[in-house]
Amino acid sequence: MAESFPDLLFLDIRLSGSDGRTIFRQLKSQEATHRLPIIMLSAHKDTRQMVREAGADDFLAKPFEREDLLALTAKYVGRG
Repeated sequence: MAESFPDLLFLDIRLSGSDGRTIFRQLKSQEATHRLPIIMLSAHKDTRQMVREAGADDFLAKPFEREDLLALTAKYVGRG
């Protein structure tokens, strides 16, 4: 049975017991998930450039507006 992966992943930089950037690098290094769009989240707006340089597909600063979340979701889901 083939594994199923999400169409999009929102990943916070700060996670309990782990660093979202480490998880991001692991996912992007795997053949099965390297094309998975990953949007990094952070409460620190100054991390935008850092996550872009790390290769994240996009960045969303917390707190965010619902419309911004929906726009990013639409940008990456169903983009054929």
